[in-house]
Amino acid sequence: MGMSCGVDDRRLPGTRISTTTWPQPASRELPRAAFDDPLDGAGSIGLASLAAGLAHDIRNPLTSIKAFVSVLRARKDQPDFLERFERNVGQGIARIEALLDDLAGLARPDGPDGLGDPAGNSLVAVALPDLLSCCFDELGEELAVRGIVRNLSAEEDLPPARGHVARLRKAFVSLLRFSSQAAGPGGTLTLRVARGDVGTLDTCIVDSSPSIAAEHLPYVFEPYYSIGKGRGAGLSLALAHKIVREHGGRIDVANSPGQGTTFRVRLPAWP
Repeated sequence: MGMSCGVDDRRLPGTRISTTTWPQPASRELPRAAFDDPLDGAGSIGLASLAAGLAHDIRNPLTSIKAFVSVLRARKDQPDFLERFERNVGQGIARIEALLDDLAGLARPDGPDGLGDPAGNSLVAVALPDLLSCCFDELGEELAVRGIVRNLSAEEDLPPARGHVARLRKAFVSLLRFSSQAAGPGGTLTLRVARGDVGTLDTCIVDSSPSIAAEHLPYVFEPYYSIGKGRGAGLSLALAHKIVREHGGRIDVANSPGQGTTFRVRLPAWP
């Protein structure tokens, strides 16, 4: 029998779940809600949140860059300053580039066209446990600094998933980063991979964070949506949702009071 991920479609008592199944009602569709007709109420709110979030995320590195440039002429002969100039300006530019890459990712067409050529030839057999292990490695330093305990388990003899390696890695890194930040210092982050329904694989990401309030669950994948207490994911969860959709999969988020939050990513298995 397959290993349970902990997100059950039967809606266990005490568990609140948001299921992002496609197609959805237009007013809650992602990422379209952020770019919808501003005359529509939901679209106007989404566009306002997106614009405010982007302005904030771009302004911060630009402020740092402007500060360094403003004194460059006066301090250009100071080696220590030039070293800090190169490091900080380079980091600021990289942050803006990464943000624009994410924004472009949200604008990619759905389906195989968004993953490569029209025939979907960029899709390969992906061993999810290996991919997730690489994602943990990518986040290794920041998880270690916060003392996050990591667990990864997989059902035996799993088939590979059908996917685009780089895009799936980006999606899972975004989900893991969000969950690890929510878990807080010394928290726990658990990944479980198992067979789902016929022809699918389930990857569950379980953190030890306080549960997300029920009223926020339907909107956690909206760009720059805040779930309270300063918690938000910028574009990262919206992009993860987009990538899973491109693969013909689905992503759910659920919580149980006092037991943290679970993301379940369901992907097609390799034929």
